[in-house]
Amino acid sequence: MVIVGMLRAVGIFCTCCAAAVAAQTSWESFEVSACPTDPRVIWNAPTWEACPFPESVNSLEGKYVMECYYYNAPLDWKDKGPCDKGGGVMPMWVKRIYSKHVDPATAEASLVMANPGGPGGSEESFFTSSLVRDFHSLTDDKKVYYVQKVRGVSGEGAIACENNSMVNSFLGTYTAEEERCIKYVLDHHGHKLKLIGYEQMSFDLRYTLSLVRASSREGNVYTYGISAGTRFLLVYLGMFTGVGDQFDGYIFDGTVNPGEVSLARTYGEGQEAYTRISMTNCLDQRECWGHFRGLKYIDNENRSRSVVSIVRLYEHLVNRLHDAGSKSRCVRRLAKISGESIAAHDLVLAFKSAMASWIHDIDSRPLISASVLRLYYCEYGSTEKIRMSQEKNLQALLFVYRKGVNLIYDHSLRTEIQSNLFTGASMLLNEYTTWEHFGEDLPIFESFSDYDNPYYDRSSTWGIVRMMKILYNEKYKYDFDINITMRARTDKPVLILNGDMDPATPEQTMSDYFGQWDSTANSKHLRFVVPSSPHGTVFSGRSTYKPHYTCGLQLLTSFVNNNGTIPLNDRLCLQHPVMTDFEGRRQHTLQQVKIWLNSSSLWP
Repeated sequence: MVIVGMLRAVGIFCTCCAAAVAAQTSWESFEVSACPTDPRVIWNAPTWEACPFPESVNSLEGKYVMECYYYNAPLDWKDKGPCDKGGGVMPMWVKRIYSKHVDPATAEASLVMANPGGPGGSEESFFTSSLVRDFHSLTDDKKVYYVQKVRGVSGEGAIACENNSMVNSFLGTYTAEEERCIKYVLDHHGHKLKLIGYEQMSFDLRYTLSLVRASSREGNVYTYGISAGTRFLLVYLGMFTGVGDQFDGYIFDGTVNPGEVSLARTYGEGQEAYTRISMTNCLDQRECWGHFRGLKYIDNENRSRSVVSIVRLYEHLVNRLHDAGSKSRCVRRLAKISGESIAAHDLVLAFKSAMASWIHDIDSRPLISASVLRLYYCEYGSTEKIRMSQEKNLQALLFVYRKGVNLIYDHSLRTEIQSNLFTGASMLLNEYTTWEHFGEDLPIFESFSDYDNPYYDRSSTWGIVRMMKILYNEKYKYDFDINITMRARTDKPVLILNGDMDPATPEQTMSDYFGQWDSTANSKHLRFVVPSSPHGTVFSGRSTYKPHYTCGLQLLTSFVNNNGTIPLNDRLCLQHPVMTDFEGRRQHTLQQVKIWLNSSSLWP
C-alpha cells in the first residue's frame, strides 16, 4: 500500500494536560512530536465516523455498528522533530464493532485486537464474521471489539526511492530501475526498516489505548496478540511501564520465543502468497526448479550435517516421473498396492496439490519434507526396504495421491489450487525462514542466485531472496531488542494460551519471560494448554460448552467477561474437547483423536 497524504488532523491538547500525564505514565519517549496529529494521550472525546463493514463481516451489518477513527502517526515516534521537517507521517486507523444495543461510552469492557502475528501480520484476519459474531455472542453483546491497523509488510511498509516511485514492502516484480531504487534505499535509509517494527507498533498500541480510554471511560480495556504478536506485547510491556500505560489484562495466544524474530523472517513469511502465485506455472512444467540446485537441507538437530537437498531431490523426482511415465517404479508400486490405474502425470499433479494445501496448516508442514523422502524411497528404495516400511511409506503416498487427485480434478477447486501452488520457491522459504539459524545458512543462497534466468529474474521469488540476503547483513538483522522484553512487568491479569499440537509453541517456550512475572507482587497470570489445538488456539479447538465456538475463544471471552479470571464452567473445554477428524467431517473426543494420531501413517 502506497503511503498517501494526511487523512485528517485530529486532537487538541494543552500543556498542563501533558504535564499531568507525565506523572502517571512512562512518557519520556512517548511525547515526541509536533505533528498535525499530536501523538499524545487523547483527553477530549474522540470523533468516531461511521464506516463501511469490510466484506468479510458485512453479514453483521444491521445488528452491529461499525465505526472508524483516523489519525496520522509519526513515521518515527522517537523523532523529536516536527513531522513536516522530514520526519514523515503514516496514516493509521482504529476500527470498532459493537451491538446496536450498546453505548460504547458505557460498555462493560473493550478488547483491542493488537497484532495478528508477524510484525506485518494482516489485521484483516481479525475481521471474520464468525470471530466477531462469536465474541459478541459469548460476551452477551455488552463489549466493544476493536482492531487497530498494523504497520508492517501488510501495511505501510513502502519506502520512497529518489525518483519518488514506491516499492511496496520491497516485493513484486522488479525492473532494473526498481532494483537500483531498492539498493539506494537500503544503502541510505536501511535504518528506517525499524519504523515498521515492534517498537513503533508499541507506540501505535499506546495511542490506541488512550483512544479507547477516552471513548469508553467506564469499562476495562484488554488487548490480544497472537504468535509474533506475543513478542510484540512483551515489547510493549518493556517499553511502557507506568501505571497509565497498562491495559487491564493481556491475552497471549500461541507464544513464541522472543529471540528468534527478524526482519528477514517477517518478509519471507509475509510474502509466501506472492511466491506461490509467481510459481503457478510450475504446475505442469518439467524444468521448473532448475535454479534451486545446490540448496541443502540442514538437519535442525545436527546443524553440521548436510542430510539431503530436499528441493533438488524433489526437482529430480518430478523430472523422473515425467520421463519414466508408466515405467516409474513408484507408479507401479502404488498401482499394485492400491489395485488402481495410476498415471505418472496425475501422481505429479496430485503431489503438488497436496503440498499446496499443507502450506496453509502449520501442523502439516513437516509432511512436506517427509513426503519427498517417501517418494524417493518409493522410486529408488530396495524391494526389501519398501516391504519393511510399506504401511508407513506407500500407504501414506497413496493417501497423498488420492487426496491430491480429488483436488486437481474438482474443477471448483482447480483455480484456487493453481493460484496457491506450493512449489520449490515457497518450500525454500518455509525451510529457512522459520529457523532461528537462518543467518548461518546464507552461503547456500549464493549457490543458486542466478539473476540471468528470464523467468526467475522477473518473479517475486527472487525479490524475496535478494531482500533476505540484504536484511541479514549485521546492520539490518533484527527489528527486535530482547533487552526490552526482559524489562517486561505487569501486575495485571495475563491469559496465556497455547496448543499442545503446535510446533511453534513448545511446552517451555517463553517460560523464563513469563516466569519473571510470577515473582511480581500480585501477579495474576493464567496459563492454559488447549488440547489438540494448533497454532493460535483462539481460532481452533472445538468447545463442548457451546459446541460451535472454539475453546480458545471461549477462554478469551470469559477472561474479558470476568475481569481477568475464568470460571470453572468456562474451562470445561480444556478437559473434554471435541475435535473434528482429519477430513473435518465428524466430531471425535480427545482420546479418539490421540489414538488416530498415534496410529496414522501420515505423521513422520
